Amino acid sequence: MVKKFYAYFTALFTIGLVNNLGYVMIASGAQALAKQFDEENFMAMFQLMLVIFSVLILVLNYRYLSAMNTMLRVCLIIGGMAFSFVLISICSATSQKWGFGVALVATVIMGIFQSWGECVMLGFTKSFPPEYVSGFSSGTGFAGVAGAGIILLLKLAGLSYTVIYLCVLPLFGAYLVSFIWLWKKAKTDWSSKSLLVPEGESNLQGESTPTEEAEGKNVSSSSGNALFSMEQLKYVWKKAWFLSTNLGLVYFLEYCIITGFADRATNQNSGSSDYFKANAYVILQFCYQFGVMISRSSLSCFKIKKVWIVTSLQALNFVLWWIEAETIFLGTWLEFILMIWVGCMGGIIYVNVAYLILTNKEMPQSYKEAAMNQNLCINSSAIILSSVFCIILDNFIIT
Repeated sequence: MVKKFYAYFTALFTIGLVNNLGYVMIASGAQALAKQFDEENFMAMFQLMLVIFSVLILVLNYRYLSAMNTMLRVCLIIGGMAFSFVLISICSATSQKWGFGVALVATVIMGIFQSWGECVMLGFTKSFPPEYVSGFSSGTGFAGVAGAGIILLLKLAGLSYTVIYLCVLPLFGAYLVSFIWLWKKAKTDWSSKSLLVPEGESNLQGESTPTEEAEGKNVSSSSGNALFSMEQLKYVWKKAWFLSTNLGLVYFLEYCIITGFADRATNQNSGSSDYFKANAYVILQFCYQFGVMISRSSLSCFKIKKVWIVTSLQALNFVLWWIEAETIFLGTWLEFILMIWVGCMGGIIYVNVAYLILTNKEMPQSYKEAAMNQNLCINSSAIILSSVFCIILDNFIIT
C-alpha cells in the first residue's frame, strides 16, 4: 500500500512541478526582463499578465470546458505552456522594444494554461483518496524552488535566459507520461470507488445534498464533472466561500510582498559586486518558493481547519514588509529568512483548503472541480488586485 501511494505521489508531484514551473520562472526572471527593455517601473506587469486572463479561463472551464475530455484538456495545456516557453526565450534574445510587448504576450499565454492546468489537475484528484492531493501540491510547491533555483544556477554557469527557458521544454514530456499513467489508473483501479454521500443522506444543515443530479444524467462521462447549472454554482459557493475567501486574502497579501515590496527592497542593489545583493530579488523568490514547498508538503504532518489564523499571520507579514520596503532596516539575510515564512503561509492555506474540499462528504464528487475552480478564480482575482497595487506602489508610493 505504501509503494502504491508513492507511485501516485511521484506522478502527481511531477505534474504539479512541471505545471507551475513556467509560471515561477517567468515571475523570477521578471526583474531582469524589465531591465533588459528599460521598463523597470512596469516589472509588476509580468505578474499582472500571468493572472489577468486566468480568471477568464477558469470561468470558461467552470461554465463550458469542465465537460470536455480530461485527456484532451491536458494535451492542450501542455502545448500552450510549451509554446509560451519558446516565445519568451525568443524575447530574451533581443533588446528591441517589441520584445517587451511580446514577452508580456508569452506571459499571458503561460498564465492561462498554467491556471487551467492547476484547476483541471486539482479537480482530477477527486478520482483518488483525498490524501493524494499532497503529491500535486508538493509538486507545485517544489516548482517554486526549482524555477528560481534553475535560473540562479544556470545564470551562475553563464547561460543566457534564452537557453535557460529552452532547457526546460523536455519536462513537458514527463508531464504527459505521468498524466497518461494516472488517467489509466483512475479508470482501472478507482473507477468503482466513490466518496459521494449516499442518496438521501443529509448534510449538517439538514439540507438534501444534490446527489441525484451529481450521479445522474447531468454528469459528463468524459470528465466525471457535473454539467454547469445555477444550482451547482449556488451550492458550491455556499459550501466553500469561506475557504475560497481566506485563500484569496492570503495570496493578495503575499503577492504584494513578493512582487512589490521585494522589488522596492532590492532595487537599490542593482550593480552590486556582492552576488547575494546583486541577485537578491531572485533569491527572495527562491526563499518564498522554498517556504511554499515545505508547507505544501506538510499535509501528512499536520492539518489546519481554522484557516483564518493563516490569513491573520500573513496580514502581519504584509505590514512588516511594507515597513521594510520603505526603510530597509532588516538587512539582506533577514529578508531571506522572513520570505521563507511568507511562503509557508501561502503553502499551508493552499494545501489545507484543497484537502478540506476533497474531504467534504456533503459535496458530491462531481462538484469538486467546480469548488476548486471557485478557489482559483478568487485566488487569481486577488493576485490581479495585488499586481495593480504593486504598479501603483512602484510609480506613486515607493518610487
